[in-house]
Formats: sequence, C-alpha cells, structure tokens
Amino acid sequence: PVPMHDMVYVSDRPSLKPLTDLLDNYGGYGVVLVDKQGARLFYFHLGELKEQEGILGEMVKHTKRGGSSSFPGRRGGASGQTRYAEETVDRNIKEVADFAVRFFEAKHVRRVLIGGTDDNVSLLRGQLPKAWQSLISGTFPMNMTASHAEVMNKAVQIGTESERKREERLVENMITAAAKASNAVVGIQDTLDGINNSRVQTLFLTEGFHLNGFRCHACNWLTTDSQECPNCQAPAEAVDDVVEAAIYQVMRNGGEVEVVHDSASLARAGDIGALLRY
Repeated sequence: PVPMHDMVYVSDRPSLKPLTDLLDNYGGYGVVLVDKQGARLFYFHLGELKEQEGILGEMVKHTKRGGSSSFPGRRGGASGQTRYAEETVDRNIKEVADFAVRFFEAKHVRRVLIGGTDDNVSLLRGQLPKAWQSLISGTFPMNMTASHAEVMNKAVQIGTESERKREERLVENMITAAAKASNAVVGIQDTLDGINNSRVQTLFLTEGFHLNGFRCHACNWLTTDSQECPNCQAPAEAVDDVVEAAIYQVMRNGGEVEVVHDSASLARAGDIGALLRY
C-alpha cells in the first residue's frame, strides 16, 4: 500500500533496488502518542499498521490552590499536591519510556516519532535512553484519540522529510571523508573496488541510477570496463545494471544500502559512493 515506480527488470536474480528504496522510506516506524497518564504505541511497516499497544498509568489529580491545608508542604496543601502530581507524572512517563523501549526493540524499529503536547513530548524524550533518542525522527502535536490512519499519515510525512535531511547529512559526511581519503569513496569504480574487497559498510546511490558493467561468474568481481576479471582472469559476463549487482553484493556481505533522493552533491560525485569498514 505504498507508491512505487513502474519498471521492468529482466535478470537471473531478483531486483533489490526498489525494495531498498521502500525500506528507506516506509520501513520500521515506531510512533508514541503520549500524555501525562499513559501512551499509545504503533508499529508501521511498509505502509501498514502491524501492531499497536497501550499503557495506562496512575491518574494525575490536580487541586486548586488553597485546598484542605493552607500550610505549604503539607499533604493536601497546594505545594504538597503539586509535588504529588509531578511525582505521578514522572512515574507514568518513566513507565511509558520503559514500555516503549521494549516495544521498539521487539519490532526492530529503525526510526521513532513522538506525538503529543510539547511538554509531554519533552518529558518522554528526556526519559528515553540515548540510543533511542538518536533514532527520533521527529515530533508532532496530536490528540490521544486520533485514528491509526491519522497517526500513520503524519508519521510517514514527517519521517520522509526527516529521511531526506538525514540522507543529505550522510552524503555530505561521506563526500568529505572521501576527499580526505578517510574510509570513504565516491564514483563508480572506487566504490566497486570497495565492494569487491568486502569493505563497504554503507552504499549510497542516487534513486534510479543504473549503469552497464561486467560480473565475474567465478568470483563475483564487479567492474565497468573489463570483459576479463581483473581478480581471477576468468571471463566476465556483461550485466545490464552493475549497480543492481553492487547492491546485491553489499547486502550479502552484511552492509547497508541508502537510496538517496534529489541530492545534487551525490550527483556531482558520480551518483554513487560508500562508507568503508576500514
């Protein structure tokens, strides 16, 4: 239930490029709608609601100033009741954070979005472990009674905008590192060299980028300019899209693939590059 480009691909193995693009944009969203008493949690994957849970803590009671005791600090007085309400909120938010972490870990969530008032969002963000704070893609105001369709539409909108900004930051970092010869490369041949030597940790490529090339059947060496494998000297076969073969090799070797949209920086660098393991 998510948009895809129309394409025809003919090969002896499945095309992974469209799937990596879908995972980049629509894979693994965890969303928390939070208030001072509890939260609703959602897991969206590839445009579908896969699971939702809820947690409800203690009711937060507020009293007007000048209650049963006019002495500040006494239980029942304004100060005491205020502290009691604040402690209740703190406990509830901490329980929400703990519950959310378990929920996200079980679903292998890749990005987190938090909905609610600014105050409640800030409270929850402060209680999440730093590792999960780094996965927060955005926040948004939303009522606790919102439908899951409303939540998903907002999450995808914010997540897509955040993904574009994240992609551009990563691309700029990669290009800078490549210029310093610091475990990064750009351009097709240097990137293929890194893939052939199993050094690529993250492959970056422009959406829709493809290129003719050659692949060795004996050792899977990839190149753009040789019908003889430079690694084992066996004959190399022509492939219509060496970029597709590169994606396959990177994923097979445990690396990640980032399909980048509308990046002028990556286009100038040859539409492809990589961060290297060493």
